[in-house]
Amino acid sequence: MLTKIKSFFKSKFGKVLSVASISALIASFGCIQCFALESSSPDISGTLTTSFESMKNDIFTYIGIALPIALGVVGAIFGIKLAIKFFSSIAKK
Repeated sequence: MLTKIKSFFKSKFGKVLSVASISALIASFGCIQCFALESSSPDISGTLTTSFESMKNDIFTYIGIALPIALGVVGAIFGIKLAIKFFSSIAKK
């Protein structure tokens, strides 16, 4: 019986189950903030709006940091490929 359980968790279904359970756990931790308000009627929509606005601001901040670096790297790779193609076409003549 124990070997069947171990083989189930080693299969792809076990991995999906573990990812789903971890996702549910993280989502439930996110709800704790909504229910931990001190008022008599919690404003869940306001709390969710504030949380999503904070996430949006963080994501755009990270994009603003990473985008110039990524554009520089991609531009350098593109330039090197064009230079190699150009010099190989000259060398063939």
